[in-house]
Order: sequence, then structure tokens, then C-alpha cells
Amino acid sequence: MAPNSDDVVKGAAALKISDEPEKPREGSAAVATVPEKGDPNISANHMGGDMWVVKPVPGAGYGAVALRKIARGERIMADAPLFVVPTTVNDVKTMQQIIALGLKKASKSQAREFLTLDNAHKANGPLVGTASTNVHPMGGGGATEAGLFLAACRINHACVPNAQNKWRADLGRMTVHAARDIPPGEEITLTYLPALFPWAQRQAILKDHFGFACACATCSLPPGLPRDASDRRRQDINDLDEKLGDGKRIVKHAEAMLHDAWRKLQLLREEGITDAWVSRAYHDAFQIAIANGDQARAKVFAERDYEATVACEGKDSPEAAQTMDWVKNPKAHPLYSGKLQWKQGVDKIPKGLSDNEFEKWLFKLPQDGLSN
Repeated sequence: MAPNSDDVVKGAAALKISDEPEKPREGSAAVATVPEKGDPNISANHMGGDMWVVKPVPGAGYGAVALRKIARGERIMADAPLFVVPTTVNDVKTMQQIIALGLKKASKSQAREFLTLDNAHKANGPLVGTASTNVHPMGGGGATEAGLFLAACRINHACVPNAQNKWRADLGRMTVHAARDIPPGEEITLTYLPALFPWAQRQAILKDHFGFACACATCSLPPGLPRDASDRRRQDINDLDEKLGDGKRIVKHAEAMLHDAWRKLQLLREEGITDAWVSRAYHDAFQIAIANGDQARAKVFAERDYEATVACEGKDSPEAAQTMDWVKNPKAHPLYSGKLQWKQGVDKIPKGLSDNEFEKWLFKLPQDGLSN
């Protein structure tokens, strides 16, 4: 199931609309120089030690920039909300009162810093306009609350981000992890979008909700073949994601669904996407295998799902713990049936195959490959 259109959260106005793609179905990458510290617009709380710093980024206002190599899976921050707003309130006056009350509980420096943030909705005033430009939903699609995270909201958007954010209700914080290795001097980026939209739609949404034209590496692809190829990949990923969410196919067309998961993963690699979309794809493949009684393939997919989940959420994530339970005992999953077509135990995972042959076994690929 693709992230729903209602993931475009609307509270007072437009809110930051990406957390992670919902896995269970039950500016720019600018290179910056080492910054000068002591900028009066940046709280000392938002200097990320030796890992990252908030500083001006050319063409993107302020951004979070890596000071050293940040390894894939490394936690960049765990940010508590300055205040929380409901996503269902559309009355500006009511929202202004909620925000004002939240700011009264903040320190003076935090309140001042809040007012230095971008405001893409000035017609709604400084409080509501700034909040609606910068809050993040506290959860995926259907989140009923959004938080203003002073550190996390300094992270700019890219359509192929190098980091993944996650609201951790168990911690009361938003975590951000490196979705791939981030070299020193590279800006840390998140996606503000809930789906893999084509170029024109991305530009329209980002302009409408956040007031900027995206100039990330993907959006800067030249018109014509390069940009069209990216748009086609994104559309194909969304189409495959929708097909993989069709529970009616999981037994009747199980092998075709497994091939869909393989194609989706290939397209994600081609597009350079390394965030929560990857764990989502492996979770789909896990469910296909276990719903058909195949504990061997399910265990391998659960291992890959776990590795990708840990990279984006951390080992202490409840989702990672749940996935590890399935690694240890795939048949504990509620979709498991021991009576179906692919029934085999975890002891049937083949050994001694080349990487290529193992992938063919894992995804039930024909020897001559899949036709497009």
C-alpha cells in the first residue's frame, strides 16, 4: 500500500508531510565549508557535537551539515518537540492560541529561535505561519499531532534524501538516522514528501506547502531523457507498491508478487533511494513468503528488513525488535500457514551459491531473468 494522499497533513496550513513510508500493511546536497560557530540565529543546543552543525547553506537558508563522515545507520539526532499541535484544527485563531501556550513553556532563546524559522504562510501570521511551515507529523499517515522540532526542522529537503526521520513515541523524540554514508561537508537532507512524485508534482507541492522551488540533484536533472527516466522509475515504484499492497494476490499470484518486490528494489537502487522504502519492500517480500508457508525465504527477507529498519530507526526501535522476532521465528507471524504451496523450514536456506544465484533462489527468478 502506497503512502496515502492524506499523509499530506493539513493543520493550520501545510505541515511537513514526511515521516517514514508506512511499512506494515496490517535543498539540496550542497557541499559546505566548515562553519563559523556562534551564529546568533542558531541555538547552541543545535550544534551536533563533532557530527553536524547548523549553518547557512547556499540557496537553502540554514541547513544541517556533516562535520565528519556519518556512517549509514548512525543516529544524527533525537529531538524532543518544542510544542505539539493537533493536525485536525483548521481555525487560525485557535491554532495561534495553542502555539502561544506552547511557546510560554519554552525558554526565551527557544522562542526567539522559533521566530527565525522560515514562514511560507505569512498570511496566517508569524506563529501559525511559521509552525505550519516547520512542524513534522508525529507518526505516518493519519497522525493526529505534529511537533515543532527545533533541530530537525533545520534539516532541508531533498527528493533523494540521505537521512530518515522517525517519530519515536517510546522515546518522545524524533530520531534522524543516516540512510547512507554522508561525507563531511555534505548537507544532511530528509524528504518532506510522502510519496515518490514526478518532478512537476514535487515542485508544485513543495512550492505550495513550503514556499520553495526544489533544486536538489534529482530536481536538477536536465529536462528530457534524464528527468523523464527518473519520473518513470518513481511511477513504476508507486505502481508496484500498490500492487504489493493487494492482499488478494498474496497466495493466488504469490510468485508474481515476489517478482514485483524484486523489481521495486531494483528501481529503488536505480533511483538512489536508501531510506525506509527499502525496509518496506523487504517487509512486503517477507509477508509474501510467510503467507505461503516458506520459512526459509521469510527468514532471509526478515533479516534484510531488520538491517534496513535498524539503519533508519536504530536498534532500539520497537519495529526493529518486532522484525528480529520474525528473524528468529518466522512462523510466529500471523500470516503464516503451514499448509500452503511453498511450505519449507528455515533449514532449507541454500548454502554455497553465488550472490547472483542466491538472489535468483530468493526471489524465485527464472534463470534467464525477468522480462520487462
